[in-house]
Amino acid sequence: MMSHSVMVDVTTFISAEEFLLSQNHRTPLRPRDPFSEQCYTELIQSLIYFDEVLVPHPTKLNPVPSDFGEHPRILRLLFDLHIAKPLCLSLEEQQLLTRAEDFAMDTLQTTGVQTLLRFADVTRRADREVEQEHAGQRMLPKIAKWADYQFENINKRDHHGARIGGRDGVEDDYFGKWARASSFAIEGLLRELIPDREQQLWLVATLVRSLRYSSRAKVKDVAYTPHPLRRDFAVMFDLFDDGAPQSLVDGVISTVRGIPGEIDRIAAARPGRRYFVREQELPILGGRLWVNSDRQRYDDDHWLELICGRIDEYRARAVDFRRALSMADTTDDYRRLEIDVMEVRDELLRKLGLESAQANETETALLDTVASVTAASVDIPTGVPVTQLLKVAYHSLRRRKSILDTAHQKFLYREFIRGI
Repeated sequence: MMSHSVMVDVTTFISAEEFLLSQNHRTPLRPRDPFSEQCYTELIQSLIYFDEVLVPHPTKLNPVPSDFGEHPRILRLLFDLHIAKPLCLSLEEQQLLTRAEDFAMDTLQTTGVQTLLRFADVTRRADREVEQEHAGQRMLPKIAKWADYQFENINKRDHHGARIGGRDGVEDDYFGKWARASSFAIEGLLRELIPDREQQLWLVATLVRSLRYSSRAKVKDVAYTPHPLRRDFAVMFDLFDDGAPQSLVDGVISTVRGIPGEIDRIAAARPGRRYFVREQELPILGGRLWVNSDRQRYDDDHWLELICGRIDEYRARAVDFRRALSMADTTDDYRRLEIDVMEVRDELLRKLGLESAQANETETALLDTVASVTAASVDIPTGVPVTQLLKVAYHSLRRRKSILDTAHQKFLYREFIRGI
């Protein structure tokens, strides 16, 4: 059976914290880190879906929480709650790591510069396609904005400097030396990504650090989810563990994540039904870590404590689904789990009347009511406005969840209903 653990790098926690801090305002601010919302989403999924979330230290092989410094604060809080744990390697694993890092270093020395340039070229080409199709955010501006944010806010003695010393914030090992040499050699070619030379080094060192983490993940036999900035680079070096079992776990999680959008798509395609099922807010599965009335009631430290405590509570609610994931061992096991998830989606669609159910007299009357939006009542824990119809649907659905067979199906069903 594969290890049901996942390794998440410190950079992901930094981005996720920036998103959380941006939300502690009456009107949420735009996060300064352009990767913050994605990192927050992925971090919450990791904490909910995996038995163990391991965090590698950039320079130590057997770190304790204090070795990571006081920042990011959510990392220290999650360490204290024993939800996240420092990744540690035994003496035997350290010997295996030496060989794995030697292989990664050899790859860097032979094809590293070409891969860096290919990374830049792929990013540029992808941006052109996005711009032509008006299909989303371009990556180059995000990289530049991320570099500015990191250099101004993270490149400090009590933050990044607590984990990696040195004048330029780059390790003094072979990986760091390669990052310095390569960023100097191709400085002119990287200007389109980032004009500033010091920030170029910061970016290259951040990318190269993913190879060190990938080596540790392979030795430890755990999945590694790099920060989105690092992901393409890590995949290009073929060091991201993407074996069949892990890809199937990702597939199941992706299926879960897709349920709200699929319901919303089907609802929107039926103009005769004048309501829509709103997409779930983060985290996935309708887990609501805060409501509007929570905002700005606390200073930032207590706000982060509040959110981490609710992550802990939500993780406890998800134990049945996490157990189902961790017990799956074969391709067939994961396919069956994926089918279980789809059955939850189909049941939601049926009971919400989006497939074949006809509106009854009460629903019809509500649908014809112009002022059909009211504040949620206390027994629907969403904290956002919902239609009267959905309040009716909520009570009906809550009574009928017993039709599902397994504990993890009931968990999914219950959590989606909590979000309606």
